[in-house]
Amino acid sequence: MSAHCVSVKVKRIKVTSHLATLNHSDDDLGILKRQQALVIEGVCLQRQYCEGSLKSYLPYTGVGSVADDVLHLRAKSEEVLDRRFWGATVNKTPAKSIQLSDGAFRRKVDVVPSNWLDTVTYQRTLEEAQRGVEIVNKYTREHITNYPFMYIAEITAKARQTNDGARMGIRLAKNVKNDAEVEIALSSYDIGSLIYHCPDHYITHLVARDLMILSGVERWFDELSRDHARATSLMTPDETRRILDDAAKWEGLVKLSGELTSLAQAVERELASPYDFTLPDRDMLRKRLNENSIPLAPEFVGGGIQF
Repeated sequence: MSAHCVSVKVKRIKVTSHLATLNHSDDDLGILKRQQALVIEGVCLQRQYCEGSLKSYLPYTGVGSVADDVLHLRAKSEEVLDRRFWGATVNKTPAKSIQLSDGAFRRKVDVVPSNWLDTVTYQRTLEEAQRGVEIVNKYTREHITNYPFMYIAEITAKARQTNDGARMGIRLAKNVKNDAEVEIALSSYDIGSLIYHCPDHYITHLVARDLMILSGVERWFDELSRDHARATSLMTPDETRRILDDAAKWEGLVKLSGELTSLAQAVERELASPYDFTLPDRDMLRKRLNENSIPLAPEFVGGGIQF
């Protein structure tokens, strides 16, 4: 990094669900809808010169340090959310976010006060994957850095390598988690990160072989649940932290593995002969799922038949 090149911080608040809406007025914060995320724009926090930068910045207009400004914007946001979403529950106690639930919300929505981190690489290339985000802990004032666009880019690359099997596997695991009767302490981000490390051949999608995804995801989570050292060494796609960074997440992995195995066994029983009362071992279970094909209806395209 050149002595003249520094990362630049720009304040913002990111709303992680597009279900929430705020009305724009002179008294309230405006909303910019972008890529299924609502972004409340704040002010530029720093202006620093970077040789070769393709982006310019406004002068610093904050009220204090970066943490001061982000927490000030959080306090203002809490007031606005209380006023605008009076029928919902506005939980202000989480360290990193403001949580909205109940009322018109079908699921929890996290409003995450944060600031952009425009890295030197981002300034020079304007590649979105290189743009970071810093979250401020309300109680400790600690800055937590991650790269959500890099995560998206890496998951997209994984999906291409597996003929979209990776995305199918992520959706499957998330649905199994949501349907489970037990609490599983894994976020959608954690689940996506675990699937990111799954061997490609476990989850490569083949035509009419959708159950191979179930087989591969169940196999991967089963392997991880039997290897604590390996599972807890895996990093998020943006390389900012370990995926299973506390004991509750490891327990969540073990629980989700059990749920996936139960689902795989139930599906295999549906496929088996009604006169077959033997319970297959894990290898035979996965083999039967892998070999099962789903009948496809032909589509007539351009005068020919295409499956």
